[in-house]
Amino acid sequence: MRVEPRADTRDRSEGFKWPATLIVTLLTACIGCAGSGQRITGVVPADWPSDLTMPVEVPLPAMPAGMTAACVRTNNLVVRVSIGGQPAAFQPADIGLDDPFSPGGGSVLRTCLRLRESDRGQPIEIFVEERPEAQAATCCGAQYREPLLHVAAGPDKPMLSYWHGPADSKNPKSYPLNDFIHPVIGLDGEELTAASPGDHIHHRGIFWAWVRTERQGRWRNEWWIPREFVAEPGRLEYDVDGATSCRFTAEHFWTYRPADRARSERFVREVVDCRVYGGSAAGRAVDVDLTLTALVDGIRIGGQTTADKGYGGMTCRFGSATEVRMENDQGLIGSDSLNHVVAKWVDWTGRFTGPDGRRLPHRSGAALMVHPSHPAYPPEWIVRAYGPIGLAYPGLQMIELPRNEPLHLRYRLWIHRGEAIAGRVPEAYRAYIADWRWKAG
Repeated sequence: MRVEPRADTRDRSEGFKWPATLIVTLLTACIGCAGSGQRITGVVPADWPSDLTMPVEVPLPAMPAGMTAACVRTNNLVVRVSIGGQPAAFQPADIGLDDPFSPGGGSVLRTCLRLRESDRGQPIEIFVEERPEAQAATCCGAQYREPLLHVAAGPDKPMLSYWHGPADSKNPKSYPLNDFIHPVIGLDGEELTAASPGDHIHHRGIFWAWVRTERQGRWRNEWWIPREFVAEPGRLEYDVDGATSCRFTAEHFWTYRPADRARSERFVREVVDCRVYGGSAAGRAVDVDLTLTALVDGIRIGGQTTADKGYGGMTCRFGSATEVRMENDQGLIGSDSLNHVVAKWVDWTGRFTGPDGRRLPHRSGAALMVHPSHPAYPPEWIVRAYGPIGLAYPGLQMIELPRNEPLHLRYRLWIHRGEAIAGRVPEAYRAYIADWRWKAG
């Protein structure tokens, strides 16, 4: 794991280095093998999709013996998985702290499972112990070159980039833009997102911003189009490599910065926790969790009131594509532009240009998914065929962010080929919200 205490303190000019000391291998074994470690039990969800490789996150009471709190990369781990009492198989896995910025807490194990229909409802056991000799190939990793953190599956195989460093104002409107994910790369190397497109300079890949932001009695401004607001970069931690995924955790401070600098103040601490999974031919999952904590009293956020649109919050701006199709968990969206669409997920696909500059012969895209723990679930959305889909939360009514009371918002991007059904979006969503009933013991 690499730690960047501030985005502007180090020069990341080195290329990718894919370590030889890796993690775990796929073998067969028995759960009863000798050795100390942690045993976690659960139940395979009854509606878990069959024959689809999907991420699974397993809470652990503590970091396994022999690992330090500063080590987020899976190192010297053996993860054995047994379903229905059958002989177990070793699985590649990654482990990290629940909160990389608070090493005193628990940890979480990340792996990917491809199960059969007959596995549904069966008991599952996962056993973690130290086995330094066990190794497996790296699936993806990250490197930081200010201002961007790049996640890739290897040289010339980019997956996405995240702008962590100081804001870039080199756009036609001089907006200070940072703290967003772009580009997001599709399964065939196509660039799915757009940043500062000509129609909306402030749109920036996958981003989260609110049209109305205020500190009551003192100031009111807009975060959607930042003018007197900046996101000051704080700490950045990321996996150098991973067996199934690459995780990065970034801190920014929302700062009100008017012309009168004496009135400047930090008002929200934002933490972005992103897990980029290696995926399979069927699709790739990218989890983005936000935690917003007000640092002062009187902070409120809300959506766009013009024409009662309500938009504001998590947003994905797609790039140029033909034959655009939008769908959600209710089916095909029959209009190019709608507000207040209530949905658990929204899928946007089209025919993008491939890395060779030619239009791909098939459609592709991604679905943005909302976790059931989200406030006002299922939320309202805006959907636009020209590119953006996004939440309208909290919408027309503003909500207060009480001081020192974190607001947690969880999302998943499912990148796929084809339209929603062919891309197995409904099944991927079931996997995202599944309850495994994990218990330690």
